[in-house]
Amino acid sequence: MNWGPAVLAALLVILSGCSSEKLDPAIASYIDSLMNASFKPGQPGAVILVARDGIPIFRKAYGRANVELGVPNTPENVFAIGSMTKQFTAVCILQLVRKGKVSLQDDIRKYLPHYNTQGRVITIEHLLTHANGIPNITDGPDFGQREVVEPSLDELLGCVTSDSLLFEPGSDCGYNDYGYTLAGLIIEQVSGLSYGEYVQKNIFEPLGMKSSTSATRERSIPLFVSGYSSAGDTVFRPAEYFSWRWDLGMGDIVTCVDDMLKWDEALYTDKLLSQDLLKKAWSSYVLTDGRKTNYGYGWAVSQYQDVQMIWHTGGIQGFRSTSIRIPSQHLFVIAMSNNGSTNAVISRARDIALRVTGKPLVTPSFH
Repeated sequence: MNWGPAVLAALLVILSGCSSEKLDPAIASYIDSLMNASFKPGQPGAVILVARDGIPIFRKAYGRANVELGVPNTPENVFAIGSMTKQFTAVCILQLVRKGKVSLQDDIRKYLPHYNTQGRVITIEHLLTHANGIPNITDGPDFGQREVVEPSLDELLGCVTSDSLLFEPGSDCGYNDYGYTLAGLIIEQVSGLSYGEYVQKNIFEPLGMKSSTSATRERSIPLFVSGYSSAGDTVFRPAEYFSWRWDLGMGDIVTCVDDMLKWDEALYTDKLLSQDLLKKAWSSYVLTDGRKTNYGYGWAVSQYQDVQMIWHTGGIQGFRSTSIRIPSQHLFVIAMSNNGSTNAVISRARDIALRVTGKPLVTPSFH
């Protein structure tokens, strides 16, 4: 039977009522009050889902999907997730590792021979852990002008090659979006597929993530909300135009909260990867001097009291997002907003995750 998104969403709501755990009404009220305080009616909004043991225990939308047309957000809406794309890219690379097609210790010039590493060995692992020393393309003064034009492969590879490295690869850590673009290009070179085709074939289709895709400007995306930035306290303007190709592998995935729950549930199994490889992705990378970075492959890792949090945030023009998974409690919190001018969705999701775990609401250090 081919059930549509609306039927599947209704089924999720029904199943949530069958969960062995009911969300404490006081906690539900707390979540609602936090979200309502941050995302007002008539303004760009957000969607949040909280799940325990794979079953939603709170799932609600706030604000508008399109301000001009007065269209409300719904839990089924699709959002850009920005840097949360990195976890998908990391898993794609690890799938190629599992198949013996790449090694994490491979010099990236093996796959991208024209990329200038300034004579240093930069490995695939260095890309995934932000330990590569490459200047971040998004920090460049002219990136705003570049990203409105569709880049060629040579432009993607050559955009920062004239700059010297910031540090010796492996010796330090500096958050770097561009490293994940290079990882995405390696996926394309090795698989013979575009990044979007690879993710679709090897992640989205096997997991039934029917609302998820690697975005392009060439096709429309069903249920995709409009992104906004603030032009004042109560005034919002549409997000600036940009080419998705610049965000290849680092920020080009769009999805919905229900698909992200499918993704998170798959990570408890061997469906996409063995648990041994996933454990590496969720382990802090260790620099050459022994320091831990609190970042694995595509995920940040933190310890708050006795709770391990595996998480990431995302930001792209018009959008903010975050996901938090707490394996010890099989808890997952995913929140997405089409207001790109505030990090409220990130801080709210963190507070909500801590409240649901029963931990004191003292802001943890995620660094």
